[in-house]
Amino acid sequence: MVRFSILFAIIAAPALAQDKEALCENSARVVNAVVLERAAGASKKKAVRRVVRSLEGDLALFKEAVPPLADWVYTLPEEQLTDEPAAAYKATCLAN
Repeated sequence: MVRFSILFAIIAAPALAQDKEALCENSARVVNAVVLERAAGASKKKAVRRVVRSLEGDLALFKEAVPPLADWVYTLPEEQLTDEPAAAYKATCLAN
């Protein structure tokens, strides 16, 4: 829970222009992108690079948040590399 709060604080700063629902949804999309990269076998460095390059529009605000989100995703056990981390992140984000 503490990790989510820290990650939310990192993401919230550059994305204050978005409402909370959009902020949480978009950051969860970034988490999911990192999870998909890891599940596909990408190294953390490669995953960060690919996800950052893919962010456009409102998601471009999250480029600096990708490394800490990747740090968290890469601590998860392989069996958790599903859509659950993004859903849990969004729920925690909305609760803060």
